[in-house]
Amino acid sequence: MSAENPVLKSHANSAFNVFVMTSFARYDYRRDRIRIGRYGYTALRADDQAISSELWAIVKHYMEASELEMAVFENSAQSELFSRLPDQAGAG
Repeated sequence: MSAENPVLKSHANSAFNVFVMTSFARYDYRRDRIRIGRYGYTALRADDQAISSELWAIVKHYMEASELEMAVFENSAQSELFSRLPDQAGAG
């Protein structure tokens, strides 16, 4: 991971960062950010900070700054995703 990663400047502990990949237009992840936070993790989404005008550069920075990634599909945005988070992170 690059020390120059702009995401790491505000979220330095990549072990507790979860990059949430969602549809920007339809998915409101505020509730899920709170749920992820209950496990001690920080949910990050690529539109949290204006760090670049290039989509793939933004995604790369967020993926490098997060040891965990979570993809949310619109038909699967259910709370059962979060019941597996501790196991996936090795905390369960």
